[in-house]
Parts: sequence; structure tokens; C-alpha cells
Amino acid sequence: MLGLNNAQTYDATSFLPGLIADADAERVAPAWSPEDSYHEVIARCLRSLCDGVGFSAAQRDAAVSLMCMLAPWGERAIGARPAGQSDITDEHFPIEFSVAFEDGEPEIRVLFEAQADQFVQAELWRAGWEVCDALRDGCGVSLDRLHQIADLFEPTDPACRYAMWHCVCFSKSGPPKFKVYLNPLAQGAEQAPRVVHEALVRLGFSAALGDVFNDAAVGELRFFSLDLSAREDARVKVYRVHSDSTRDQISAWLRCVPSYDDAFVDRFWQIIAGDTMRFSRFPVSTYISLDSRSSHPNAATIHFPVRSYANDDLDAYNRIRAFMGPEEMALYDQALTGFAKRSLSSGVGLQAYVAVRIHPGAQHTTVYLSPEAYEVAPVQKVVREGLRVVS
Repeated sequence: MLGLNNAQTYDATSFLPGLIADADAERVAPAWSPEDSYHEVIARCLRSLCDGVGFSAAQRDAAVSLMCMLAPWGERAIGARPAGQSDITDEHFPIEFSVAFEDGEPEIRVLFEAQADQFVQAELWRAGWEVCDALRDGCGVSLDRLHQIADLFEPTDPACRYAMWHCVCFSKSGPPKFKVYLNPLAQGAEQAPRVVHEALVRLGFSAALGDVFNDAAVGELRFFSLDLSAREDARVKVYRVHSDSTRDQISAWLRCVPSYDDAFVDRFWQIIAGDTMRFSRFPVSTYISLDSRSSHPNAATIHFPVRSYANDDLDAYNRIRAFMGPEEMALYDQALTGFAKRSLSSGVGLQAYVAVRIHPGAQHTTVYLSPEAYEVAPVQKVVREGLRVVS
């Protein structure tokens, strides 16, 4: 693998013998039936991840029950094709899973877009608020900060691609945590800077405006996220999507974070991106994070779309494992073994993103996993050539 020395290269066959195989001659079919319900997808995927990283049976079952409670639409069949153009996954399935590791501790996350009878943003906005109300009534979640800024993000532009997403985070050491994602483009692309500016002012982060909108800030404002919590460390995250950008252009915005470390970020690029210097395929996205403990950003994250720069999921897997420490590797292997329903060399996209957090703590790595509900994307031959990446 490009960018790795011998000491950093691992033999995947000794870890996942059931998933390491030659690509099938025929295109691989997904493991799901059109008659399967959203609840069945959630339950099977979540159970496999919980079991893989060592949750107790009670913790696993509680996670599945909570997710089913938050998705009253989950009894619907997933069908042979998506109900709408959800941007949660490449195939427009409205649910994505991820597993994060920090200092040997795993966290399982479920990102989802609440479904409505019609896939139009006004209806999806209402469905999103139904999830918020369920979290408030059933889990005691604070919606105060969300109510402060909700009017800014209510979708009015018909070109707006999403209204509201939710994320639930499960760990072995505490109760679930909840996040909501709002769309800065809800009132039109030209309004996105004003929307984010006003939201930060209302939430008490006026002092951070110079960091969010500094001269190096390139890329489209695409997501605005809130931790649904009243805690002092509850975060606000501002995301940018960096189309056809270089490593240096992406890093320039993130250097406003005090813990930014060039050597650490360069290691991430070297291992995960290989020798690709300009990301001209699917764009990299980043966020900077704020909370009430500081008037300026205290963390950032790079989300790298590894499925667009890897030949297949085996290639992606080798990169991911090379970046992790030994304890995280073992946990990830166990999680992936239960989650994946095909050989890693028979498609690409099961592992969609790899993210690394830039913060003062231990290495925090997240891998985003697609359930591949409708299709398995075929392997691709990625040719790395200087600053270009082409199929």
C-alpha cells in the first residue's frame, strides 16, 4: 500500500479470513430483501456492531429498542429502491452506521434521516421534529439551543437537499448521546454564510466568527450540528465541504484549532489518502467544533471519503487498520466481521468514510459503514498519478 513502510503494513488474512477473498466474477448482490423493514436493517446492523465491540446483551438490546422507538416509520419495507434522494449514503438509504475509537474505548453511532409519507423537505422537517419531541419526552433531552436557531434552518429553498438529520451515539460507559444536523443551505446557497453567522451569534459564539469565516476558509458550508444537551461541553459544529481541494487548502482552515498538529495530520493523509494531494473525486469534508468552555474552536475533524480513493473495501480496510493502534484494530476487526455480509475485495463503499479528530486528547478515529441496502458498488481501479486520481 502506498505511503506505508513495512512495519505499518498488516496481513488482513490473519484477522478476517471469512471476508478476505477474490472478487466474484459476477457483481455482488446486497444482503437485504426489498421486504425487509428499516427496523430489521437497524436491528441486525446495530446488534452486530454492539456484539463486535463488547457491549453487554442488555446494552445491545436497549440500543436497538431506542432506535426503533425513534423511527416509527421503521416498519415500512425498504423496497427495491430508495424512497427519496437521501444524502445519508451514496445509494440514498437514510441510515448509516459508524464506529469510533478513542483510547481503546469504542462508540457506536447511528445517523438517520427521519422519513415522511412524501420525500419533500417540509414533510421531512416535520418528521425531524417528531424525533426531537420523542427525545425530549422519552429521554429528557434538552432542545433549548435547537429552538434558539430553528427558524434559520427551516427549509424554504426547493433545491435544499435535506432538512434535519439525527445521530445517536452508544457507548459501554454511559447513556446515549444525541446530535442533530441542520442545513445551512435551507434558505438557498447564497444565504448559508448569513445563516451560520446568525446561528453562532444566537448561541453565544460571536467571538469565534473570525475563526469560522477566516481568509483560509474554503469550501461550501453544508452542515451545522448541535449536541442535544445542556452540558457545558455540548458542541456546535460547523462543516465545510472541500470540492477539488488540496491537503494544504483543507488544513489551512483547521489551523485555527490550538491542538492542530501538522505531523499528525500529515500521517493521516499519508496512510489514508496515500499519495493523493488534490481530492478531485468525492470531496473531503471537515468541521470545527465549539463549546461553552472556550470562545474559540477547540477541536476539528477531517472526514475522508475513502471509498472514492480506494480500489475496493480490502484496500480501504488496510489503510484504516494501518492508522489505528493495536487495541482499536482488534475491536474494528470484530465489529467489521459481524457487519460485513460479503468479501471486502468484491466491492467498494461498505467503508464509506474515515474521520480523525484533531483535539488535545488521545487519537479519535471513526469509520462510517454503509448497510449496502440496495446495491454493492463494483471495485474500481484507482490510478494514483501525481496530483490526479482517476479511474
